[in-house]
Amino acid sequence: MPTIPTVFRSIKSGDFRQTSFKAYKQYNVEVTGSGYIFLSGQHQKFAPPIGAAIAEDDPVTPNGTNQYMVWNHIDHRYYRHPYDPARSMEHTNRRKTDKFLFLTASLFSIPYFEMGEKLKPGSVLVQDVDWSVYDDGNGNLKDSAIVSASFANKRKLAAYWTFNNEFRKNNNNYGNISESIEYISYTHTPEYKSLATDIDINQGITTTGTLAVRSGLQGGFNGETSYIRTPHLDELTPGGGDNFAWSFWIQAPISQSNTSTTYNSLIRKDTVLVEDFYDQIDKRVKTRTTEKNISKFPYHVYRNNDSAGTIENGKIKFAISGEDKLVAIISTTQCTGSHHIVAQRSGSEQQLWIDGVLESSSSVKTGPTKNVRDLTFGGKHLNNAFARYSGSMSEIRYFKYGLSSDQISSLANADYNNCSMYQTSTAGNVFYRNGHIVISSPIPKYEGALTGSYDIGYKGVHTIYENEAFVQVPKDACNVSMNPSATYNPPDGNESSNDYIVSNGPGELIHPGFISGTMKPYITTIGLYNDKSQLLAVGKLSQAVQKRDDIDMNFVVRWDY
Repeated sequence: MPTIPTVFRSIKSGDFRQTSFKAYKQYNVEVTGSGYIFLSGQHQKFAPPIGAAIAEDDPVTPNGTNQYMVWNHIDHRYYRHPYDPARSMEHTNRRKTDKFLFLTASLFSIPYFEMGEKLKPGSVLVQDVDWSVYDDGNGNLKDSAIVSASFANKRKLAAYWTFNNEFRKNNNNYGNISESIEYISYTHTPEYKSLATDIDINQGITTTGTLAVRSGLQGGFNGETSYIRTPHLDELTPGGGDNFAWSFWIQAPISQSNTSTTYNSLIRKDTVLVEDFYDQIDKRVKTRTTEKNISKFPYHVYRNNDSAGTIENGKIKFAISGEDKLVAIISTTQCTGSHHIVAQRSGSEQQLWIDGVLESSSSVKTGPTKNVRDLTFGGKHLNNAFARYSGSMSEIRYFKYGLSSDQISSLANADYNNCSMYQTSTAGNVFYRNGHIVISSPIPKYEGALTGSYDIGYKGVHTIYENEAFVQVPKDACNVSMNPSATYNPPDGNESSNDYIVSNGPGELIHPGFISGTMKPYITTIGLYNDKSQLLAVGKLSQAVQKRDDIDMNFVVRWDY
């Protein structure tokens, strides 16, 4: 409750009111300084401990801060457990905020005395030399150059494997992994993770357009021991008439290291079976894995190699085999280097798209296709190199519907300036309460953000309090002027009383004219004090008001802070 000031006499609690309202002050920053701090960060799995001497070859920011420490600081506060309210400082609603920290990041810190209580949501605008991002009010920094209207429907994305977060498992970002990897689903909660075996995490797809540079990360398959296996899920097993779509990128060499057959498998679901059985000897239920090819499967996407002939080498095939018929379609493009592939059933058609272009289709019906085999990337068997794939895969998505041509073009867009293959226009986040702006994305145009010329605009939130005191001055109070010129010292008996009153002031006595004469006091100033007699505010009247002794007078004093 606010302190109630007093003036002349006590003010009743009901005669004082305090009203708060928010004020938003606009700030524009072009250079750091005056409390603003810019820091760059890089990932390293084992960052130096606090207080340790910085190694000579460790990257540092212009102010000497270790970049590994900066990255870990950002990660610890916001991204390591992005949507856990107990372990993330801000933005834990995954439905509103996209949070992702890539292996490089830029942090811009705003001082508290500038931003006030927090940054106003929706007020942040960051403009760099070649790009600009705006705050959408939910903590996302959006790039309007990336057209989100053509994104695929996320609510029908049953599984999404991205290697962009796998750098955390390697000390220096790149290297081999043989362990479980998570996939993202927007249709179900995954019960099991995928198992990656001998997958090399390396730099991703090369961008097109203004600059040709590597974007994000991809998983490399060596053609002998590499594969990724995902346990059977009904969510990833379409029936004979169900629509679905596989979307993914490959980067493949001209020749495959494994040519034991005419093709190398990219995606298939027809061999590995894990099942429970009752062991009659041990008298208990056990689990066994068998590897036996079956003729009924919902999809098989593979790439021809040299053994298929020079003309067929590198072409992509997409097969669906049902109880009635096997239907296989083939691309016209020989896919060497980087290519985007969509293999889908949309409506009544089985389609194969290469780099956003429909190259083959068939409307032949296959009949029932469901099975309970595991899903594998990069090979057929677990203990056999048969049909193993040499090359890389990235941004692997499985949708439970057929994609439109615009959505396929969006997934296939690797342009340096408006890249949409990651299906996000979020380049970073704004943390309003902490005054932090983080730019981090696998899209390479954001790397080194804010290191050159830039402009940042934002609004700080400040609470302003308007105080109002209703001051009542009774008619029988304050009828004597407090002006020093209206006082005098008492005479010593030798002078004329009236003469002395005029000439011997100011003093302790009030001029008789203010007491019983016609001289009336005027009110010019009202002072407000608290209960400790401390001055809180001074109210100045625009013009003096004569104090009347026949009626009560009321004043309203307002002040803000």
